[in-house]
Amino acid sequence: MHAGFAAVRNHVPMNLRRLDLAGKGHGTGVAEDIARACEIRRDCRRRRGAGGDSLLGAFGTADAMFAPVVARLDTCVAELDDACSACARRTERAGLRRMA
Repeated sequence: MHAGFAAVRNHVPMNLRRLDLAGKGHGTGVAEDIARACEIRRDCRRRRGAGGDSLLGAFGTADAMFAPVVARLDTCVAELDDACSACARRTERAGLRRMA
């Protein structure tokens, strides 16, 4: 997250305690970052996801590193494709939202 998705970091708030931010934070480059995040998610699942339901199969470091992106998208983006929505659900089940 720290090295990419600059538009998402700059325009999309990350607030795990609020669920009423749908549609907030859209700005220049956000749509492209969202598309890129979803494409990375689909590519990881296609290449390495056979061993489980997380990015690379079993939940691990890659999922934790991608969690800030997922949290922002899940909080603020009204509709995600199926792969990104599924990723957000798995992140929540892993307890990342409960840590807030």
